[in-house]
Amino acid sequence: MNWHETRLHRFGVELLLVQELRRDAIAAIERSIELGREARTGLETESLRVAGLSESLLNAGDREKALQAAEESVRLARERGNEGLLATCYRVLAEALLAGDGPGKVAAAEEALDKAAAAVEATGLRAELPFIECARQKLVPVA
Repeated sequence: MNWHETRLHRFGVELLLVQELRRDAIAAIERSIELGREARTGLETESLRVAGLSESLLNAGDREKALQAAEESVRLARERGNEGLLATCYRVLAEALLAGDGPGKVAAAEEALDKAAAAVEATGLRAELPFIECARQKLVPVA
């Protein structure tokens, strides 16, 4: 192998490792959610774990499952009265919507980001604001 072939081979191996790590991360988060549900523990933060699953699925390129998980995270946070987690869940939903190719995705993502910002205002938990603004910037090129 010459130098270029060696570099390409190394890059390919590194890419495979990253893909394997993504699969492992997704499996670990899914298992965490499953264990929490079985034991009926940690349900107050389950929506956050499901939002994390959505982000991991999105990173792995599984946009459909990512959107389903994001929608579930919002539903869980609302059902359980987890107002403090709604900003994250709505922001993750916006990211999943933007990654998809459904009709009206930009308007739906913008609405989710507005709800995320409203949740920040309602709770005073401002840590999510920079992430919301980052997601908002993705609306411009897509629109």
